[in-house]
Amino acid sequence: MPNQRAASVSIKQLSGAVEKAVKAAQEQHGVQFEGNTFFVPNWQLIGRILREAEWEQAQKAANDITRGLNQVAAGGAGQEFRSSAAGSAGAAGHFQPAVVWTNGHIICGARPAPEVEFAE
Repeated sequence: MPNQRAASVSIKQLSGAVEKAVKAAQEQHGVQFEGNTFFVPNWQLIGRILREAEWEQAQKAANDITRGLNQVAAGGAGQEFRSSAAGSAGAAGHFQPAVVWTNGHIICGARPAPEVEFAE
């Protein structure tokens, strides 16, 4: 049985991973983001505001951002970090894609799982 442990992720590394993933999503999906990376503590959402986009484009961009964050949680650009709490090799990583439409804004990014701990 795998050990259950929290994934400790540096906020600085996380910001860099979002930045890199946002650039890749812009190129691959033809979407435009605005502003800087942000963190929403109450929702624990990490991402960016996406300019006009279709739902499918926003979801694909969120998937790309999430993939980048899971690589950081794994400690590099290697295999995505898999949650030991999930108990299977096909389990999702510590970050899950998130797209929120609110007040005319599209927020695109990822939500960390409860076991993720952030460090400065």
